[in-house]
Amino acid sequence: MANLNKFVLLLCVLIVFASLVQLQPPKSYPSSSSSSGPYYLMALQWPKAYCNTPERVNDPCTLNPIPQDFKIHGLWPQNAPKQTLMSSTSTTCPGLLSTDVKDIQSQLEKYWPNLKGRHFDFWDYEWGKHGPWSGETPKDYFIKAVNVMQNIDQLSPKGRLIEILKEGGLIPGGRTQYTTTSIPLEILSKTGLATEIKCNLDARGREQLHEIHFCVTAFGDLFNCSNLQPPTLKLKSCKSPFIFFP
Repeated sequence: MANLNKFVLLLCVLIVFASLVQLQPPKSYPSSSSSSGPYYLMALQWPKAYCNTPERVNDPCTLNPIPQDFKIHGLWPQNAPKQTLMSSTSTTCPGLLSTDVKDIQSQLEKYWPNLKGRHFDFWDYEWGKHGPWSGETPKDYFIKAVNVMQNIDQLSPKGRLIEILKEGGLIPGGRTQYTTTSIPLEILSKTGLATEIKCNLDARGREQLHEIHFCVTAFGDLFNCSNLQPPTLKLKSCKSPFIFFP
């Protein structure tokens, strides 16, 4: 049975991989060249902005305390032009096995926790929805995610992405509104990387920073999101010129 599952997984990966165009990732960042091939979005969520929404009033976060660092939401394969590749819920690809992530489980719990349930359930969901499009085995896919997250944290001399924002005067806590563009501009000025941000609404209906998205080549290297879809500042679902940082 184990060998059959491995064969089905390999077949699934080969089919998905064959549907993608030839890889042509940017060679470095920041780069003025554009990308015409598959890449990833590394979506990092601010935990409190996930946990303080209207949806969480009756279905609250269970991870306690709520982390004060950006955590992985997902590593999402993209194609050109800018479309997230995902599987339907009826995918026949095998689910994630505990043996797939046992060697990096502690790192995944640190960087990719489930804020409202079992960590493994979150990893299994993200793998089933996005992982097969990566053309990689589950183990390699999650190792890549951990490596990318570590590289993002190392953009700050203090080893945490949040420190870049704090040093720029962007302090979480929800008491102050900041211009919507100030967050990606601060990251751009400190790292040379153009990122994307995504907003949502808290339980009081106030718009807030929810996620920061980094662009990643098929080989796991960071590059400029602005190379793919101008303008430099891509503000996903951010409608207000001012947002809170909870």
